[in-house]
Order: sequence, then structure tokens, then C-alpha cells
Amino acid sequence: MYHTGGGDARGILTLVGFIVGSFIGSIHYAWWMNTPSLGKISLIQSFGPVGGLAVNFAIMAFIFAVALWLERRRNGDVEPLFSRQPWNLSRVVKGPWSWVAGGVVLAAGNFVVLALSGKPWGITSAFALWAAKLSALVGYPVQSLPYWQTPQNAAALHHSVLQNLETTDDIAIMLGALLAASLAGALTKRYLRPMPWQMIVGVLAGGILMGYGARIAFGCNIGAYFSGVASFSLHGWEWFLGALLGSLLGVRLRPVCRLQNR
Repeated sequence: MYHTGGGDARGILTLVGFIVGSFIGSIHYAWWMNTPSLGKISLIQSFGPVGGLAVNFAIMAFIFAVALWLERRRNGDVEPLFSRQPWNLSRVVKGPWSWVAGGVVLAAGNFVVLALSGKPWGITSAFALWAAKLSALVGYPVQSLPYWQTPQNAAALHHSVLQNLETTDDIAIMLGALLAASLAGALTKRYLRPMPWQMIVGVLAGGILMGYGARIAFGCNIGAYFSGVASFSLHGWEWFLGALLGSLLGVRLRPVCRLQNR
């Protein structure tokens, strides 16, 4: 979403693939929901509020320690969490922000979304909705799919996409990225040049896989991971593990698609 709003042509192609993959995932949704499951696991229900918070912090501390060790081993040093440069209006507008500042703003944004909408932040269900709306226009029986028969999804399918919270979130993210790139003077530097066919295939395939995965995993790095962990659901950490393993494979496949690892 950030790259798409910032004018990166690869981000636009990825978004197209994501929309396609998300709709395919909604078609297969019922099959996945009928596979063996451990059921819903809440850290709060299992360990209580204090215990659930302690488990989350313990996992975060372990991940941070491992990442710190690996970074120092490979690069000799790590980028500081807090910026060493003074903050001023130009820095706030054009960036870059420190990791901590970005994290605090994201956490505050998630809180605002939760307070206003009554549910954690999520964005990817809108992509399936967009594809479903388009498919219905060409005669595909979208309403016959179990995914679109749940009360929430059926209501979203019936109303305008502009009445869908995730859709407005997505539009706002892209507009925010466009504004940030424009203020930073980076919009004209984005990747608008022609792309080799290997890159086009790789970007589209990656988008389809991400869209499909987001549907069967109940979200992406925002809805499934960020909001999942924040709501003390174990599936947030399961998503993290799956994303980590997938990324290890993905970075090795990037050169095949003429994409640089940096």
C-alpha cells in the first residue's frame, strides 16, 4: 500500500495481484475452514490479562534479542532505535523517522481505529470485496460463496465500497503515502521505468500469494500480525512464524525475478 501510494509501479502490480489472490482465497475459504484446527486460542483466556501480556512481552524480547545478535554478527553494528539527529519540522514532514517514533504512531493509529470502529485495524478484506464487486458485475455468483454469506461480508457486498471501513483505510493509506512521498521530494524518483518480464511475473505472483494468504490467515501483517498480537490471539504469532519462513524463501527467489536484495 505504501509503495503503491508512493508511485512505485511494482507496488501497483502487486496490488493487482493481491486483489486477485484475495478473491481466490475467498472462493477457497470454506475448504480451509473445514480443515483440522486447534480452535481459537487467546493468551488472555489461557493465562489471564497479566499472564497474556507477559507472554507477549517475552516473545517480543526473544525476537528482539535474536535479531540484535544476528545484526551485530553480520554487520558489526545495529541501527539505533532512537534517532541521533535533532527533531524539527522538516524532519517530521520529510523524514526519516526513527523506529520508535514510527512504532508509536502506528500503535496510536491502531488504538484510534479500535476506538472508532470497535474492531482492530485490518485492510486486506477490502481487496476481496473489490474483486467480488467486479466479479458480480460480469455475472459471477459471488453471493453463493460461503465467505460472502457471513453477516458481515454479506452486508459489505450489499453496500457501497465507500461504506466499507477497510476500503476507506486503504484509500487513506495510499493518499498518505502519496503525500509523504511528495513532501519528501521522492515521488519523481519512484520506479516508473519499464520493467523486465521476469520482474512483472514475480511481482504479480507475489501479490497473488500474499492476497491468497491474507484471506485464509484472517489478514496481512496488519490485520493478522499487528492487530492479532495486540488482541492477544495466538494466531498473530503463528502468522509471524509463517511470514518469517516465507521471507527466507522469498529473498532467495528475488534475484530470479530481477529484484535486488538490499
